[in-house]
Amino acid sequence: MDREKLEGIFAQENLSPATRRAYVGHLLAFFDYLNTHYVRPNEKRLTRAEIAGYLQHLERKRRGAATIGAHAWALKAYLRAIGSTYRMQDIQLPRVGRRETPGALEKNEARRILRDAERWNARNAALVAVLLYTGVRVGELVALDLDDITLGERKGSARIRHGKGNKERYVPIPPEARVYLRRYLAERGEPGAGPLFVTNRGRRIGARHVRAICAELGTHPHAFRHTYGRALTAAGVDLAQVAQLMGHANIATTSIYAIPTDVELEETVSRVFGG
Repeated sequence: MDREKLEGIFAQENLSPATRRAYVGHLLAFFDYLNTHYVRPNEKRLTRAEIAGYLQHLERKRRGAATIGAHAWALKAYLRAIGSTYRMQDIQLPRVGRRETPGALEKNEARRILRDAERWNARNAALVAVLLYTGVRVGELVALDLDDITLGERKGSARIRHGKGNKERYVPIPPEARVYLRRYLAERGEPGAGPLFVTNRGRRIGARHVRAICAELGTHPHAFRHTYGRALTAAGVDLAQVAQLMGHANIATTSIYAIPTDVELEETVSRVFGG
């Protein structure tokens, strides 16, 4: 199953462009899974076992309930489009709790989300890039002003003035995020002052608006923060530095990002003992 064929299937569905892109991305991941775990899967005669197996696969990889739910909605939309909704009937999904912390995104998934955001518009691409490459909280993101951002040729930074406990900190902005920010500001016509991210009406964007954008892309703002923390700890960055970058008052909070996943444990054992 390729992207063009899936987009053709969803063309008749009443979906927003962003939702359609998210669904296509989720389904491409699903069919990649099928091609890896099953012999010549038949895309038109999917079985309940294949669908349930994929959702369990996401659970084993510690994907959050919200992320698994987004993949399930994409599968339901696909099955509805081909007239096979009964194949998902009564398949249990993880419940989304109010305090759930979304899991870290895989590199391919993060790239897909950023690519879809870029196809959407320059602002949303910059917004996603800042979340992904700085790990800021959604409340910190929407509070950013233009004069909080420094974009140099070789380095950049964001001044977080409204972190938890009203503690100010500076977070480096990596080159990739600076590219997206410059593109957005050039397209917007930088006014020199005021909020960094604005709505189509020029008003400061709100946290609810950011969550809605992320939902359209099939994720949650905190998934980017979790990805950031996991990437730093996986690279061997000292927990005290990670805590400083993420604005944690207690390093114990930061330690959750150092807990290895099942996949990492499997890779470690294979590396040590072979196989």
